[in-house]
Amino acid sequence: FTKKISSPKSKVKNKLIMHLGQFEDIFGVNSRLPILDGYLSGSHQSIVVEMTFMTVLYLVFMNASNRIFRSIFRKYRFWYTAHRSPGVVNKNAQDDLPFVLALGIHHGIAAAFFLWGRFRSDPDIWRHGYLIESGYEIGDTLSMIVGLVPYKNIKRALIIPFLCHHIPGVSLAWIFLTSSDLRFNPHLMNIIVWLLLASSFGMFTAFFAYTLDLRKNIMLSGIAQNANLLFFGFARLYVFPKEVSLLIQDLRQTATPDSERLIGLLYVMGGLFMVFNLGIVITATPDFLVLLKNAFTGNDPYKLTVEPPAEGRMPRRKSSILMDFSPLQIVHLEHLARENHSKDD
Repeated sequence: FTKKISSPKSKVKNKLIMHLGQFEDIFGVNSRLPILDGYLSGSHQSIVVEMTFMTVLYLVFMNASNRIFRSIFRKYRFWYTAHRSPGVVNKNAQDDLPFVLALGIHHGIAAAFFLWGRFRSDPDIWRHGYLIESGYEIGDTLSMIVGLVPYKNIKRALIIPFLCHHIPGVSLAWIFLTSSDLRFNPHLMNIIVWLLLASSFGMFTAFFAYTLDLRKNIMLSGIAQNANLLFFGFARLYVFPKEVSLLIQDLRQTATPDSERLIGLLYVMGGLFMVFNLGIVITATPDFLVLLKNAFTGNDPYKLTVEPPAEGRMPRRKSSILMDFSPLQIVHLEHLARENHSKDD
């Protein structure tokens, strides 16, 4: 007889499958909360467990990445020009920098799960992507209410639009993830995949634009922002309404009281999403129009009255990541502060 020797690749694959199975039992599809027996079904219990896990994971990720990214960004010049620019979400672009990069990574991971589940027609993988986003919705809402990272310096006018963004995703999770018809619906899958891809692309584009010095790279910044606008428009103004219309047609074919209620709910949630979109545009556009006007007229594009970054207004805790300044870095910061002060005068 011949002895079968497993390859290193097959061993890795088997271990990965084993670990994924363990995750499903503890936090995923097979997880249960016996305390909720009699109140929620097994599938609903698993949603509560995984949604809670993803919420905690999001809060840990955002706080850790904020510290790590800030410590890295301080080594680059764009960090010191960003504090003179208004942000999209926060009052200062310096506070937006770690936020948009971390959120771009988070949305990208969720989009990868959605795409994986979409192409494999596997609703369980698609479900993980949805609950990754649900963890973001809940964790982000808590961060805004309590004033955690990344919202220590948020534009107050954006709180209501952000809540309008988060309410639909969490509210519809119970319906989308427990309805056998909807879990396999390709139009629902397409809606969320394209929204997440547009969000992730937008975050990375915003980060790239923040790293540019508008006194030298105004055209490149304009190209990046227009590419973001085109992709945003394609996903939100073309794909989204088209796929929602097709999803509603599928629901109407069933002609049940539940499907009619869901159609009405989809219209309400779509209206809430529009409040979020308008809120971002209304609060961000005026500042950036002034920024671009100054750049194209030869004025200093950074000569704006903006709120100082949150880190500069509050006491800072001792931390090996946040406070890792060498004497050379301290001298460099003092030099930049004097230089900016003289220019403003």
